Amino acid sequence: MITLVYDGACPFCSSYIGKQRLEAAYGPVILLDARSQDPRLITYWQQGYLLDEGMILDHDGVIYFGAEALARIAFMTQSERRVPGINQFLQHRTVSKLLYPLFKRMRKMALYFNGAGPLRQPPITDAIKHKAG
Repeated sequence: MITLVYDGACPFCSSYIGKQRLEAAYGPVILLDARSQDPRLITYWQQGYLLDEGMILDHDGVIYFGAEALARIAFMTQSERRVPGINQFLQHRTVSKLLYPLFKRMRKMALYFNGAGPLRQPPITDAIKHKAG
């Protein structure tokens, strides 16, 4: 199973995730907007992932975060085209690690101009109550 956790308020994150290509190759994909109240997000917060700092790709329990998630998504959604696309470059971990800070800055600027603030970790006690209720 594949779960993608991304910032739904970020136009770059929303357009990059490539859900259709992932589903075509790997089956159903669960998309989790990190701004939602979905109780499944609690697990990632509790594991120490700062969702304001990066997206998550959870592929059968193996978690990729930030630049690693970007590289893995690029690898998983690469096409067979002869003309190199952005994913062919981003699938290389070194390239993803170099570019990810730039992408994060672009995201923060887009959020600022859209009037969306940073993601905030919910208080774990409230989150657990929400999950149980």
